[in-house]
Amino acid sequence: MCNFGYLVNNKTYVGTPAHSSQVVKLAKPFRGYQFWHKYSDEQLNVLKNWIIYIANRDGIDPKVGLVELIKTKGADAFDVCDVKMAESKKGMWSHTNVMRGKVDMFPQQELIDMLLSL
Repeated sequence: MCNFGYLVNNKTYVGTPAHSSQVVKLAKPFRGYQFWHKYSDEQLNVLKNWIIYIANRDGIDPKVGLVELIKTKGADAFDVCDVKMAESKKGMWSHTNVMRGKVDMFPQQELIDMLLSL
C-alpha cells in the first residue's frame, strides 16, 4: 500500500497538500501524529487480496501475529515493536512491529476492520 503517511499542517511529508477527503484523524496519535493520509477502499481491498494470496502461497496464517495483537490491544497493536516476538511466532507482522522508526502502516479503523475480517 502506498500513501503519504502522517500529515503536518494538512500536508504530506513531501509537502503536497492533502484533500480533506483523504485525511483521517486517529482517535489517539500514532507515533506522534494524529492526522494521516487515508487508505482508500481500493487500497484496502487490494491489500486484503494480496495478504490472502501470500498467506496461501507461503503457508502463513494471517490471523496470527498482528491480528492477534489487535484483538488484545486494539490500535495500540501497531505500536508494539518486538523483533524477537515476530521472529519467534510465524504469522503476519507489519514493519511497525519490527522497526521503531517505521510509520508505513498506521491504525486506521478501516484497516483494522479489514485485518480482523481475514
